[in-house]
Amino acid sequence: MRLWNRQGEQIGVLRGHQSRVNALAFSPNGKYIVSGSEDKTLRLWSVGWKNWLQVGCNQLQYHPVLVAPETDVASKAGETCQKYVWNQTDSAQFLVRQGKALAREGDIEGAVAKFKQAKKLDATLDLEPEAEAKRIAVPVLLARGEQGVKDQEYQAALEAYTAAQNIDATVEISAQTWNEICAFGSLRGEAAAVLEACEKAVILEPGSVGNRGLAKALAGDNEGAIQDFQTFIQGNGNPEANRQVQSYINSLRAGENPFTEAEIKRLLSE
Repeated sequence: MRLWNRQGEQIGVLRGHQSRVNALAFSPNGKYIVSGSEDKTLRLWSVGWKNWLQVGCNQLQYHPVLVAPETDVASKAGETCQKYVWNQTDSAQFLVRQGKALAREGDIEGAVAKFKQAKKLDATLDLEPEAEAKRIAVPVLLARGEQGVKDQEYQAALEAYTAAQNIDATVEISAQTWNEICAFGSLRGEAAAVLEACEKAVILEPGSVGNRGLAKALAGDNEGAIQDFQTFIQGNGNPEANRQVQSYINSLRAGENPFTEAEIKRLLSE
């Protein structure tokens, strides 16, 4: 049974009948509604503010506006539902949903706090706050990093992968992935932002030093770039590649920029 205001806006839903409602009346004082249904029942509904609050809270208990509030008003609304409507079990489950939403955003501290609040209300909850927050957050961050690489948003990918490793030190990101972020991020204008990825790649695969040199050159660190390019040549057995890298060194020493628009376009097409 749906209720509407004078402006034609739905303001509530009363659920309970199992079939069509075919009779309805308000009490003279406006505090109650009586309804008759084809399910052969009569129901008496209270329309006090607490009843409407219950209707609203129950309809929104899974909605992102309360589960992942973005405003103080939404946060206060969730707290009001916990205070006046939901029992401890319902409030605990709501807090768990809020914790999971925070974990998916990478807010481990906030997620753990919500999970601990939930356990205080319902001691039967089978979750360990820190472990649960990490379990949820890490796969989301890894997926975000992978998507960032696909979308050529290399700084965002670096931040997501790094956040995942900060949460769980056992998370492994391949040298190939770090190299891709380093090289393509540099060539697409994010050299300074992705230098950390270059460093991680070199740790895992020392031969990646050439890509780090590229990033340093594009970030304005010519001396650092020359050192990395020299190290690359010393460890590389490809004469053609070495000649190309030596030309970069010669240009940098002459105070010239070897990574012109045309050269960057050529490297991106390789």
